[in-house]
Amino acid sequence: MKLPLRITRDLREKFGLDESVFRGGSLNSVVRRRMEASGVFDLEEYFSHLLRSQEEFLAFADELLVPESWFFRDGKPFDFLTEWARKVWRPKHPGEQLRILSVPCATGQEPYSIAISLLHSGFAPHSFHVEAGDLSNRFLQEAQQGVFRPMAFRGNTAEPYHAYFRDAEDGKRRVIDEVREHVTFRQRNLLAPDFLMGERPFHAIFCRNVLIYFCSDSRARAVAGLMRGLEPDGLIFSGHADALGTITQAMKPVGPAGAFCFERREAANEPAPKVPLPAIKKNTRIAKPLPRKQALVVSKPTEATKPSAEQLWAEARELANGGRLNEAEKIASELINQTPPSAEAFCTLGEIYIGLRDYKKAEPLLRRAVYLDARHAQSLFHLALLAERRGDSAGAERLRKRARNAENAKEVKA
Repeated sequence: MKLPLRITRDLREKFGLDESVFRGGSLNSVVRRRMEASGVFDLEEYFSHLLRSQEEFLAFADELLVPESWFFRDGKPFDFLTEWARKVWRPKHPGEQLRILSVPCATGQEPYSIAISLLHSGFAPHSFHVEAGDLSNRFLQEAQQGVFRPMAFRGNTAEPYHAYFRDAEDGKRRVIDEVREHVTFRQRNLLAPDFLMGERPFHAIFCRNVLIYFCSDSRARAVAGLMRGLEPDGLIFSGHADALGTITQAMKPVGPAGAFCFERREAANEPAPKVPLPAIKKNTRIAKPLPRKQALVVSKPTEATKPSAEQLWAEARELANGGRLNEAEKIASELINQTPPSAEAFCTLGEIYIGLRDYKKAEPLLRRAVYLDARHAQSLFHLALLAERRGDSAGAERLRKRARNAENAKEVKA
């Protein structure tokens, strides 16, 4: 199925969605569900209805980006947030309230997970506040209710925090009031020109697993808005495949693998001013050249002076982190055929292709990385996001479980 050009254009302009989101089996399912919900069963008639009705257009976009989230998703971001807040942020900001933004927040699992993590780590009530925003009013209404189906607790990631929930009807669970009072919800558009403009900056921002759906211009616009609303020493948590480091050079990765956290880079030192050489006076005596037999001999570069493969891989990663993806791809593609195969190498080139939005080239490279190292967590996380991107939620969950097991095994071994 292919959407009419006008619909794809409106989705791109209003929601920043990349055209790859408008294709595949997930699109067919969304169209069928919305046709049933609106009572329009002819495809062309539904497309006309979609263009006429702003309410239906928003509902269609909501369905297209299903809020596939759950409590303490991926684990590491929440662990690192609490560690950073206790050891780094709080000593620098005594008596100040920690302010965190979750956007887009979908149906609320992420902002509630943030609040529970901080309470569980010993942060006192009113010492922090979480603001959550989303473009969808429907999602915000569900989030404010704080009642969740069992699927929101998949992977047993919420088991250590069972005291922060109460049983509700139909097997659901409700977030306790002591958590809900730390979170406020409001409608926000990540791509609005005035997003976070003129507001008090946040100390940490969670914006995970959404940039991957945006076209390149929208990604750059969204990141600029996030940077505008971030404190100078603040953090941004992104998703596994969002490739934040390829969008802006102003952020650098920080924290453990799997946290996908970034902080502002320190301002580069200004180059030292050039000191002008003294002018040669007319009467200055110029030294005579050395005799030929005493002249210095400059040896030709040897093979040892050429950069090693490790140095070239490091250069490729630095270029990718700085947003120079095409240059990074050229170096990495040549290296991949000249150096012994390794999971790290295949993963690096795969990540570069993700940044270039070439997912067809990225996925086989990441799979080769996992073939060489079945516990290569970074590659498994990327594969999970790619599976989720094409609508394979079950496959994505299996890959995430493997990635978490791989990380746990690595920590035990260490």
